[in-house]
Amino acid sequence: MHLPPPLLAILDELQEYIPEGQDIDPFEIALTRRAFNDESGVPRAAHHESMEWLGDRILGAIVAQELWARFPHAEPGRLDLARDDLTSEGPLAEIAGELELLSTIQMSAGEAKQGQVKPPGPLSDHVEALVAAAFLCGGWPGATAFVGLILRERYPAMLPESAERSRNTQGSGAMTALNARVQARWHENIPREGWSVNKVGGTDNAPIHQATVHLPDGEAFTGEALGGKKAAAKASAARAALVYLETLDEA
Repeated sequence: MHLPPPLLAILDELQEYIPEGQDIDPFEIALTRRAFNDESGVPRAAHHESMEWLGDRILGAIVAQELWARFPHAEPGRLDLARDDLTSEGPLAEIAGELELLSTIQMSAGEAKQGQVKPPGPLSDHVEALVAAAFLCGGWPGATAFVGLILRERYPAMLPESAERSRNTQGSGAMTALNARVQARWHENIPREGWSVNKVGGTDNAPIHQATVHLPDGEAFTGEALGGKKAAAKASAARAALVYLETLDEA
């Protein structure tokens, strides 16, 4: 496997953390999918999935430590929201694009034909697997340096204003919080027809959805295009609407 140039450039910067002669196979494994091994006749060969699990935990710990160092007296809820903004599928998929991973990931012919690795979810998984590879090759110093390089200028200069929003607007909680705010302001709930969810990409097995929510005052808010369940897309739209409602409260 030939690693993409942007990733090779990062590995070059990590040389001081990776001992001379250290096997960097973990980086290749991080970009190898189980289906590729099955198709190649080596079903028991290592692939990215368990590394993604490890990398997810390591990435969360490193980002949490960095955010705490930058904002040591911040409320935990605000730190949680900032961490999610750095480590969720969308930002990690953007990093995958910057690293040109899609052109390098070893996938099966079926995955390639159906575009199963293009959605944000699979791409972000491989970025997390690369974090694990940096840890396996260079320990915590190597993983910390790697995360610092891929996040670069993405760390926020300021934390989000609302600690309450950070606690209550993740996942399905976003829709619950939005309904509560709408009920408090207009004394009505968002009806079923107030939501629209459309498939905007992906495949039948890995669709990408985008949702729009219409508020009683006529304003409409569309969330990010996200892979996975429709609820994730609706939660993204709800978060956008909640930001608008906060501006109304402040007026």
